[in-house]
Amino acid sequence: DNRRPVDFNSRREYLDELVRQEDQGRQSLVEQILGSWRDGRVKLYVTCKALDARNARRLVFQEGRYIPLQVVGRRQGHVLALARQREGAWVLAVVPRLLTGLVSSGTFPLGTEVWGEDRLLLPRGAPEGWLNVFTGQRAEMSGNEKGLPLSDIFSMFPVALLASA
Repeated sequence: DNRRPVDFNSRREYLDELVRQEDQGRQSLVEQILGSWRDGRVKLYVTCKALDARNARRLVFQEGRYIPLQVVGRRQGHVLALARQREGAWVLAVVPRLLTGLVSSGTFPLGTEVWGEDRLLLPRGAPEGWLNVFTGQRAEMSGNEKGLPLSDIFSMFPVALLASA
């Protein structure tokens, strides 16, 4: 609910704590903030990490070519994805949608149980390796098709921002 005044002091404290916790391990941080998602730290974390990624890859975000991406598999209607590409640098944004048909309320759409063998197809020339900005996990293309398994992309966190590794 964003209709009440923002408590900027608590947000600064949350942000400082997120930075400290990230230094101790991103996986435990991600598990913790997902476990208490109602406190707003997930949104703050996503915003912070996305802005860091944008600052680190400014030209890709400002001048990069926009490439809509396709998902193949049973759950293809449950994902939106796009790439930005400039010279050899790439960034992928991948988000789930229409989740009530996939998971029960209060459950995050994570792992093979949700995504099965569905995959995000990547265009010719896309890198083989990717780094998830939110989780620190690496993703590699596998299989005969040029793409990434959604179960890998969404193994720990329900949204993904992947940068070419």
